[in-house]
Amino acid sequence: MARLFPDDGFPTRLFCASLARMFMLFLLLLGCLFRSTVPVTLTAQPSADFNESGEDRHQRVKLRLESGESLASLLVRRGLDRTSAQNLIQKLRPFVNPRALPVGQEVDLVIDTEDDRVHAFEVVLAKRVVRADATADGWLVNQWALPFSSWLKVVRGRVTDDFARSLVRAGLGSEHVTQLQEIFVSDLDVLRDSQSGDAFAVIVTERFDAEGRRTLGPVSAASLRIGSENYSAFEYGDANGQPRYFDNAGIRLPRRFLAAPLQYDRISSTFDLARPDPLTGNIRRHEAIDYVAADGTPVIAVGQGVVEFADWHGGYGYRVEINHGNGYVSSYGHLSAFGPNIAVGKPVKTGEVIGYVGGTGYSTGPHLHFEFSHDREKLDYLIARIGSGERLSGSELRRFRIARDEKIAAMQDRNFQTAQLRKPASY
Repeated sequence: MARLFPDDGFPTRLFCASLARMFMLFLLLLGCLFRSTVPVTLTAQPSADFNESGEDRHQRVKLRLESGESLASLLVRRGLDRTSAQNLIQKLRPFVNPRALPVGQEVDLVIDTEDDRVHAFEVVLAKRVVRADATADGWLVNQWALPFSSWLKVVRGRVTDDFARSLVRAGLGSEHVTQLQEIFVSDLDVLRDSQSGDAFAVIVTERFDAEGRRTLGPVSAASLRIGSENYSAFEYGDANGQPRYFDNAGIRLPRRFLAAPLQYDRISSTFDLARPDPLTGNIRRHEAIDYVAADGTPVIAVGQGVVEFADWHGGYGYRVEINHGNGYVSSYGHLSAFGPNIAVGKPVKTGEVIGYVGGTGYSTGPHLHFEFSHDREKLDYLIARIGSGERLSGSELRRFRIARDEKIAAMQDRNFQTAQLRKPASY
C-alpha cells in the first residue's frame, strides 16, 4: 500500500487550488468595491463657474448693452424668448437693478451650441458677480463677492473735435463724461464750453479681478483747462464712505448755483459799471449779464428757491425774480413767456424751466437780461462762483490736502500713467 508523504503532489495541488480560489474571491470583492465607487460611464457635469471650455456643447458669448437698449431687449436680441427673458429679469431684480445698468455694460451668456438655448447668464457688478442658471424649476440666481485689486490711473488728453468723444478715445467711458458734467455744472457746461485744444487729466479707479477682467470706477480727481480757465475737483468720502467732490480750496462741488441760466450763443454785455446804453447811447451802469440766444430758448433757475415776482416790469418786459435764501436773489428779464407753474410764491428747483428767451421790454433783440445779487448788492455772476455752503476744516481739511496734493502731482507728472498712489485695496 503506498504511503502518502508530506511532499506528495496531491496535497500540494489541493492547497494551490484552494489558494487560487481565495485569490479569485478577493479579486471579485475588489471588483465589486471598485464598481460601487467609480462610474462606468463619465457624464459631463455642469460647471460651477464660467470655465465651460471642456464642454464641446457650451459656448460663452459676451454682449454689450447698446444705447437705448434694455436688458430684456438684449436677451431677446440674442435669441431668448420674451417670456424667459422677463422671468430671468424678475429673478435678477433682488440682485440687480436692470434700469441702472449703464450703456456698454458687458454680460456673459452660456449657449448650448446644439439647441442654441441660453443655459446661464452672468454679469460683473463692481465688487460682485451675479449668475443665473437655467434649471428644470426655472432660473436659479446666486451672487458672490469678486476679489479684486484697485489702483488709481491717470487718463490725459486734449479736446480735438468734441469733449465727450475725446475723453472716450483717451480711455474713459460715457459715464465719466456724465460724472464730470455733474461735478462742474455750477462752473461751466463742459460739453458746450470746451473747444479744440483744451486739456484734461482725470484720475479714475482701475480694478482687476481674479480672472483678469478690468473695470474703471468713478472719477477720483479731475483737472480741466477750458480756454484760459482751470477747473479742479477731488473726491473725498464722508464718514459713511459716500463720494463727495471738492475744489482745490476744499469747497464742496457742485456749487450752490449753476454756471448759467440757459444754453446761449454768446454774451453780448458783461457786468459793467459804466457802458453805453444800446438804445440811448448814454453811459449807464449794467449790473447784469446779457445772454444772446434764439427766441424761445428755455431759461432755467440757477438755484433752488421761491418765485417772488413773475409779471411785466417796464423795461425788463416779462420778468421772473427768485429768492434763493440767505440773501441771494436772481432775476430773469425780457422773457417771451413764463414757464409752466411759475407764479409768485411757487417753489422752484435748480434747473427748472422758469421762462423763455424773448425781446420784451426795452430790448434790441432776443436775449436774457440776468441779474444776481446778495443782500441787495449786485454781483458779477461770471466770476462770483458762490460756494455750496459746505467747506472742509480742521483735521479733515488737512487729510484732504494730503490726498489732493498726491493726486495733483500724479496729474502733472507726464510719466505717470498707471501706478500706485495708495496701497491698492484688495477685497
